[in-house]
Amino acid sequence: MKRILLLVGLVLIGMTTVSAKTIGKKELPKAVRDSFYARYPYLKGKLPLFSGVKWYTMNKQQYYAAFSQKGKEIVIAFAEDGSWLETATELYAEDIPEFIQTILAKNYKGYDIFGAEKVISSNGAEYYRIEMDNGSRSILSILNYDGGLLAEEKTSY
Repeated sequence: MKRILLLVGLVLIGMTTVSAKTIGKKELPKAVRDSFYARYPYLKGKLPLFSGVKWYTMNKQQYYAAFSQKGKEIVIAFAEDGSWLETATELYAEDIPEFIQTILAKNYKGYDIFGAEKVISSNGAEYYRIEMDNGSRSILSILNYDGGLLAEEKTSY
């Protein structure tokens, strides 16, 4: 569950207030449900919509399906009309490409990776979201597939 919440949190990054709430069957728009099964038809009937998939919404304009596939958490974002926005797939440290790990080790000495995901967006963008921590600061870095830094958010505590 912590991994699902981390992925949902990472998917929601960039929004000023994150107040994702779990929703039930009656609150999920039919267009979103239909779009989900169109993307994952092999799950229909095998993964009950409301037992294997957890659904969240932030503002009733975007909906998030979170589930596990082959041991990895996946979060898919949809608009209210059912259009697909992005898919974020959890990565383990060993799944992060070596050249990305080298860039992270060089630029973030003393930081440990505690969350990573590969994101494919509806606009064709593909990138990595990597969340790191050094005990007093956390950093979210968004890198393109070539390792170029697209965005970075630092939080001290």
